[in-house]
Amino acid sequence: MQEQWRRYVSAAAGITVLTGVIALSNAGPAISAPIKDVLTFITNDAANPVPVRGDDGTKQVFAYEVKLGWGGQALMDCSSDIPVPDGKRLVIESVSVQGALVGNDHLVNLNIRPVPTGGNEIFASITPAFQGQAVATYYGGSQLLKLYLDRDFMMCGVKTTATPPSFFSAMIWGYLVDRP
Repeated sequence: MQEQWRRYVSAAAGITVLTGVIALSNAGPAISAPIKDVLTFITNDAANPVPVRGDDGTKQVFAYEVKLGWGGQALMDCSSDIPVPDGKRLVIESVSVQGALVGNDHLVNLNIRPVPTGGNEIFASITPAFQGQAVATYYGGSQLLKLYLDRDFMMCGVKTTATPPSFFSAMIWGYLVDRP
């Protein structure tokens, strides 16, 4: 055991002396220069392009919150139209949803639908997870996605029973770009 400690101390002392010599002399830059050149060599040609992502100002941040409250006997409640400006494309990257429902009511999903609805067309559907129960039954969830919209849309919350009152909130994040 004592022999092993002597080896550790000798190795530590050797590294300390070597570090001190390099630090106190002008040898540091000379030693690190060849290593630095190897570590920073980048090839950027047609065969091996370096991927670059920059903010060229073409993206306009978009965030929208919808708050709904079921007061009647409906199983689905939808927001008013959420406009996508003319000549723009909305890229939705994230959706979050939360809800508080009473009684035996349960939040089934959040739908992103086109406007006008024209039937059962759905762009995306997010199913929230059960979060707990106290005065109400709570649901919540987030979903990353890539949804490209060139036209107005709405968000609809769907629940299992027609028991009022219930609360529902959804938030979307993304960006607007010029439509090709």
